[in-house]
Amino acid sequence: MQLTTDVLLWCLGIVGVIGFRRRGEKQYLVPAIVGFTVPLLNLVHLPRVAIEFGAVDALLLVLVLLLVADVQGLPAPVARRTGYGIRSHQWEFDRRFHDYRADLDRLMLSYPAQPDWPSYRRWKADLLRRGPKLIARMRSLREPDGAWGDIRDEYVNLYEEILARVANDEYPDDNYSQRRGTELKQRADALRLRYRTEVRAAASRK
Repeated sequence: MQLTTDVLLWCLGIVGVIGFRRRGEKQYLVPAIVGFTVPLLNLVHLPRVAIEFGAVDALLLVLVLLLVADVQGLPAPVARRTGYGIRSHQWEFDRRFHDYRADLDRLMLSYPAQPDWPSYRRWKADLLRRGPKLIARMRSLREPDGAWGDIRDEYVNLYEEILARVANDEYPDDNYSQRRGTELKQRADALRLRYRTEVRAAASRK
């Protein structure tokens, strides 16, 4: 029974890692850490009765199945009826896309208000180190449709142009960039509102 318990714990850890990589939410690290560390550290010192009757394995199996349903999603009719396992590609794309944009904007807006040369160099080095990684993650997102794909690509181009100016010690925020950024944000917000309204409406249907 110990082997079965360990296998289920490893499954819990694997699904947790998949959930974190797919959705980028830190709560999935909890089952990942538990699933991998408990077997390695031999922390399962459980009462013999629980082991013999499979109570622990049954509980772990339920947890693994619930986590799989949460990460992968359930068929729409089942998800609507149970209120669990509701997934939308549009919603999840928008959430991660929005997070990457927020991180990039936060990096750029951390520009010192009254910069001296050392603080400017630190800001520039941090932006040029972390910015391209966030842009690469943004570019790798699989778009749910052409409308989101166009906005993603235009944002990627905009951020790459800004980073190129920073690399050449040019001021990163001119009027043209502001206009483009504002227009893209308005388009993205309109899509977000439309898709989230559709998902909530689908979830409320029985």
